[in-house]
Amino acid sequence: LEPSTSMIRVRVILLSLVLALSFSRTSAQTQKLLWYFNSVSNRVSTVADNSNNGRVGSVVVNSVAGAGVAAVTPGYDGGGKAVKFPNRCNNADPTCKHACIQSPDHASLNPGTAAFQFGAWIKCDNNVDLTSDHGSNLVQKGFADQAQWKLQIDNPNGYASCLIRDTTAFLYKAQNVTFNVCNNVWNKVYCSRTATSLQLIINNQVSGSVAVPASFNVNTAGSVVSVGAKNAKVDSDQYHGYMDNVAYLA
Repeated sequence: LEPSTSMIRVRVILLSLVLALSFSRTSAQTQKLLWYFNSVSNRVSTVADNSNNGRVGSVVVNSVAGAGVAAVTPGYDGGGKAVKFPNRCNNADPTCKHACIQSPDHASLNPGTAAFQFGAWIKCDNNVDLTSDHGSNLVQKGFADQAQWKLQIDNPNGYASCLIRDTTAFLYKAQNVTFNVCNNVWNKVYCSRTATSLQLIINNQVSGSVAVPASFNVNTAGSVVSVGAKNAKVDSDQYHGYMDNVAYLA
């Protein structure tokens, strides 16, 4: 018998769930934020939280006409939707379009000393600005002068990195130095903080690691989650590519 359309749809959804949730989480970790983007409109204004925790995202843009986040198809798995951030332009140019997706501060997104993971599927190419003075901020909470967790591309060769800071802005960084994530295919890129380390994981392979003491406190209380850029202002470290399935687990 040929499977019905509804059966095929269920199988696709289940496969999407398996792929989306394939972060190497511990049994104690659960999704605190999960954005599939499959229900977004074009242009994107809000993003539903598929973790069912109410961590809804809202698009923030600057005042330049046309600035926004676009809905695109297909997503990373060949189905559903993904989002695309503004095209490349001079980061400091006041006529440059800036846009990001933000979610308000919540205690469940402030890990402290606990283990946590965060990241996304991304697709980018040489249209992403990879100059040394322009980071491409992917997923973050907090800023450089305070407690922070962040996934970024901040290298001219397209190397990704993970950062965590405490409230004194003391920094640990795990960086890949061999793999260009802006190779025009979908890559799953995420960060994992354990009791002993911070790891950058690309396509299920540990690609960078640094030792971190168990007492290191990443208390990001008071900061929003920001995806695609740190904000929508000039020098926002705007990411100029595609993104799907943003997740935070703790």
